[in-house]
Parts: sequence; structure tokens; C-alpha cells
Amino acid sequence: MKIEKKFHQKISEKIHFKGYTIAILAVITFMIVLYSSLNMIQLKQEVKENTRDYVNTYTEQLTQFANQVLYDKKVMLETIADSMSSLPYLENEVLMQNYLQRKKEICGFDFIAYLDLNDKDSMICGLLPNGFFEEKNNLSGNDVIEKALREKGCKLHMINENALYAVKVGPQYMGRGILLAGYNKVYMQDILKSKVFKEKSYSCIIDSNGKVILSAEDSYGFDFLKTIIYDKEDDKLSERIKQMKENLYNKKGGIFPFQTESGKGMYLSYDPMNINNWSILTVIPKDLFVDTTIAYVSKVMICVWTVSLVICLLFYLYYRKSADYRKKLEHLAFVDDITGGISNGEFQRQFSRMRERDQESKYAVIIFDIIDFSDINKRYGILTGNKVLKYVYEIMEDHLDLSDCEAVVRSETDHFFVSMKETDTKKIQARIDEIIFDINKKEVEKGIPEIRISFRQGACITDSRETKISVFQDQARMAMKSRYAETLECCVFYSDKIAEKIAWERNVDKSFEGSLKNGDFQLYLQPKVSVEKKKIVGAEALVRWNHPIYGMISPADFIPILENNGKIKQLDLYMFEKVCEWMQQRKQKGESLYPVSVNLSRNHFINDDFLNPFVTLSKAYGIDARFLEFEITEGIFANEAAINRIREGIQKMHSFGFRCSIDDFGVGYSSLSLIREFDIDSLKLDRSFFVDLTSNKVRDIVGCIAQLAEKLDIQTIVEGIETKDQIDYLKNIQCDIVQGYFFSKPLFSDDFEAWESDFEKKADENIY
Repeated sequence: MKIEKKFHQKISEKIHFKGYTIAILAVITFMIVLYSSLNMIQLKQEVKENTRDYVNTYTEQLTQFANQVLYDKKVMLETIADSMSSLPYLENEVLMQNYLQRKKEICGFDFIAYLDLNDKDSMICGLLPNGFFEEKNNLSGNDVIEKALREKGCKLHMINENALYAVKVGPQYMGRGILLAGYNKVYMQDILKSKVFKEKSYSCIIDSNGKVILSAEDSYGFDFLKTIIYDKEDDKLSERIKQMKENLYNKKGGIFPFQTESGKGMYLSYDPMNINNWSILTVIPKDLFVDTTIAYVSKVMICVWTVSLVICLLFYLYYRKSADYRKKLEHLAFVDDITGGISNGEFQRQFSRMRERDQESKYAVIIFDIIDFSDINKRYGILTGNKVLKYVYEIMEDHLDLSDCEAVVRSETDHFFVSMKETDTKKIQARIDEIIFDINKKEVEKGIPEIRISFRQGACITDSRETKISVFQDQARMAMKSRYAETLECCVFYSDKIAEKIAWERNVDKSFEGSLKNGDFQLYLQPKVSVEKKKIVGAEALVRWNHPIYGMISPADFIPILENNGKIKQLDLYMFEKVCEWMQQRKQKGESLYPVSVNLSRNHFINDDFLNPFVTLSKAYGIDARFLEFEITEGIFANEAAINRIREGIQKMHSFGFRCSIDDFGVGYSSLSLIREFDIDSLKLDRSFFVDLTSNKVRDIVGCIAQLAEKLDIQTIVEGIETKDQIDYLKNIQCDIVQGYFFSKPLFSDDFEAWESDFEKKADENIY
């Protein structure tokens, strides 16, 4: 009995032991399952939250990519159009056809076409997509063509989801032809197709009215957008749509969740483009990263004993999949494909984190802009241009202490931002000079052309921890673009003075049209006097701006502003009319006329027919063209292309009877070849020649120029004359026509006539 009792006791103990073991294993398994399930749920939620950020970043990167692709193609077509403007064989159909075919193949366009505005004939290379034009042999009369004629520069249009670029060929306002090029629907859709999410995401481009003009997939087509955005009776969603429209109007992106008609959770991310007020929309499922986890979780619940293995496998696959997605998204969001360095967004994030950790240190944010980088792309190709960008980035990075939070990023096509842990402007400039010096050493062969790489530079000191890095970048860019940087080959540092100057220039720019209408621009005249005859033989028309707020503004301050924004042409025409009006009044009063010169900006020469409105005005006021002279500054002869345009412009001036003179001769690009090649009527020697007449070399130079001009039958006018000694010297070298303060400063047109009358009364006196 004792043995049997002991036996049953042992059996019972074994059973209890096994039961305890099973219970413990069951509890452990249950805890594993529970713990894993809770972690799975938590991870699933975290992934959904992270998906929102990834989707937003992906849309921003897609927008940047689409902007770059469409902009590069725009630049290509503008380059072709610019080249065509100077082609000698525009009238030769065979040569023109071959030229267009070569450009189509080189640039990768699906088609390229040229419409001659004179004979309305067209030339097409490649296959036009269906629906582009009803008559392929007659491209005229199309809305796209008409829009290209009205607007400046290359324009992009979408027709049935096919891309069409259009740009005028020839002068800016009266072009002789239209150049068209484009891509078919498949090429355009490929820009929007996700290389990361495959068929899981959908992207499209909408216009400012919310209309889908390009969808990545034909089968999807974003037909649901109309229901979601316009017809959905959901106050919360309606508010989000309203916010989206407001953000896009203010050039901001964003993201919001919504549910489809089937109840599937989605994210809609949007970001404005830099083209035609278009925007990119991207729709991605909320549970993009967790679709596979749901199946595994259900298996875990069914098979408790195998759950550990399943969970381990699930986590392994999940983390592998998440890691792959994360790497792809991080590459899109944080890496610059050209330089291999960080993106501008990551640069801003790193800078913000650095300031949170180190609140005491101050940094300088510096922008470098490669001068004439577009010429490098045109001359050597885009691939070589990209090598130059990567090379510049690497040299800059070598000069930075990355361990001390210094960094460099390529933010735009040829712009680089650098953060330096330095506030002393002299030390910053020294480091910048070292960087540029090393960039131009090119000791290591990297396929970089042997050219000098120069930079415009701007910088600002980060004086506030609360200010966003993007603000500092904008301030550095403002400093670089300020007028202080135009004459300097060094870094310009942002200051309150620059900010005030830029604000002042913007206000001046905005008030131009109103001042033109109100007559705030006034005609001033400075006489040209014959030393020998002691009489007025001409005058120069000068403009003064009596601003209603700022008072009298110097031309040195407002002329460069109007040159940059193109409004100088309006002002030139306005002053020309004022001169014609003044001369008409003299005729009516029976007073004699003499030539009056008016300044002509180089901006006019872009248009072949720029003289037409001047001719119309001179005829309307009844002024003989021989009394009107155009003054062009010597600095206009900047390059061969400009010289050819100006030569043709001067020839047209003479064909209409106008005179032409070169102002500021001898201070810039002038050479004897200019005198030889251009049929000019007079030279105005710059005042700098007469500052120090004690120099024999200066005297000899001026004398030689005067003798040469006389032999070529070119009138010589000396400006800036202020002293009796200068007058005596000019008599000796027989330089007769003088303009300067010795006789009179520039006078308001009404005061000028009073001065003229007084001068004539004293003409017989020996006043000089």
C-alpha cells in the first residue's frame, strides 16, 4: 500500500509537474502572444503615423523632381529658340528640317515643330499626339499658339495629358515664328509613377481650378477626386479641402486623411509646383506598410504553439520591409542625387537640431551662386555640368568641420548653402576665398573642364535662435542679389541697410506705373556748346524722378532697378515723347531746333522692331528725325551676340534718319574696332579722361582719339568739363563740342530755355 501510495504520489507529482509546465508554457506563450500583439498594434499605429510624414516627404520630392524635369525641358527649348534666332538658314526648308530633327533627337523630344508667322507655314519633326491640332500641316490659329504669342518666354501646356512647350523665335515682342516641342502622354505619366510604392500609390497634377490635367495611371484616372473634393457631404472633410485650397493658393503643401467610398483609409498629400500654378496630389493607403502584418497576426491567434516563430519571422520581414521603404524614402527626402550629399530639407533639420543642442554658438549661413552656370551646361552638356556641381560640393565639404555641425548643401540648380561656425566677417571671407581657390586649382582629374568657376556670394549671421533657418537662407540670398554685390567679387553680408534698400527698391518699382501716369518723371536738358562758335549746337535729354513720397530720386538709384525689371523701355519711350513735345513747342514759337540726344537702354535691342514706336512718335509730333539722336552706353557691347544686334539696330536708326552716338566712350569694352565697324555719328569721351590733364599720356590718348574721329567724320563730344584749363586744352586739340558744368548743369526744360536766352545774350562776351 505504501509502495502503491508512493507510486500514485509520483504519478500525481509528474502529472502536476507536466500541468505546471504546460501552464507555465501556456502562460509564457500567452504572454508572448499578448506582448507581441500589443507591440504589433503599437508598431502598426506608429508606422501609420510615420507613413504620414513619409507620404508628405515623398510628395515634396516628387514635386521637386517634376519641377526639375519640366524646367530642364523648358530651358532646352528656350536654348534652341535662341539659337534659331541667329541661324542664317531659317529660310532654307531642308537645312531647317535637318536642324530640327537633330535637336529633337538630342533633347529627346517626341516631336518638335516650327511655325513661321510670316507665311503661316509649319515644319514638323516627329509624331504629333492625337488631338493636338486638327490640321498637322497648318499649326496657326491654335489657342496654344495664340497664347505663346501673347506671353513672354517658354510656356508649358497640357493637352489630353500630352505636354506641349511653346516659345517665340526671334524678338521678344514681334517674333517671326513659334517653336513647339513636347512629349506624349506615356512619357509624362512616367514622371508621376512611383518607383518606390509601385501600384500602391497614385499621383496626379491638377491646375488652379482643381481639374486633373495629368494622371499617372489611365485605369485610375483620379475620378474619385470630384466626389471627395466637391460632392462629399462631410463637414470635417470639407474643412480639410478648404484648407488645402487655401494652402495651395499660398504656395504651401500639406496632407490630410480621408476614407474612400469603400471605407478604406487613405492619405492625400499635396504640394504646389513652380509651373503654371499647378500642384501635385498623391494618394497612399494609411496601412501601406502593415498590410502583410495583418495576415501574420491572424495566424498567431490560431496557432499559439507556433506563434513565437511566426512573430519572429513577422518581425524579421516587417523590419526588412520597413527598412527598405525607409531607406528609399530617406534617400528621396534626405539625399541630393547629384552631389550625393544631404538635401536642403535635411540641411535645415540638422541646423535646427544643432541650435537646440548648442544655444550659445552663432553660425554664418552663406550662399554660393555659380556665375554663368547655364553656359557650362550649354557648352559642355548637362552631365559635365552635374560633375562640376559634385566637384564643387566635395571641395566645399573638405573645408568644413563636419564634427562641429558645419555643413554644405546644394539647394537649387547651381546654388550652395554653407553653414560655418564663425561670426567674424573677415575670417568668413578668408575661408570663402580658400574654398574658391581650391575649387579652381583642379589638381585631381575628375572630368572637370578647364574653366574658372566664379561665384556670387551672400551671407547672414544667425543672431536669433527662434528664427527659422529658411529665413536666414533668404536673407543670405537677398544679400547676394543686392546691388552692393553687383560690383564686388566678395561676400556681401546681410544687414538692416540691405533689407531697407531692398524694401525701398520694391516700393520704387511698385510706384513706377503711377508716377509715369502722373508725370512725376521730368525732362531735364544739358546743353552741348561749340567752343569755337560760342553757341548751343545740341543738348542731352536727362530724366529726373520727382517721387511723390521720396522726393527727387537720382537716376543712379532708379535706372538700375528699371533695367533689371525691363520697365526702362517704357521710360525711354516716355522721355522720347517728352523731347518731341518740347521740340514741337519750340517750332510753334518760331525758335530754331538743334539735335537732342536721348538715352536708349540695351533692353530695346532684343526686339528687331524696337524703333517703330519711336518713329511713330517723331512723325506724330512733326519732328524731323535728323534732330533726334539715340545715345547708347559703351558697356552695351558686352559680347559678340550683343554686338551683332546693335550693329543691325544702328543701321535701322540711320535708315529712319535718326542719329546715333556712343556715350561713356573709353571706360569699358570700347576698342578701335568698334569705331571701325559701327556707323556712328558721334563719340562722347568720358569725363574720367579729363580729371588729370597734367599727364602727358592722357593728353596723347585724348588727342589721338579726337584726330581719329575727325578723319572718320565722327563728331567728338567731351562731357564732364568743369574748368577753364580743360576748355583751353580742348581748344588746342580742336575738340570743339563740350558738355559739362562749365557751361551749365542739367536744367529743367522750362529753366533751360531761360538759360539759353541768357547765354545767347552773352555770346559776344569773352566768357571763356
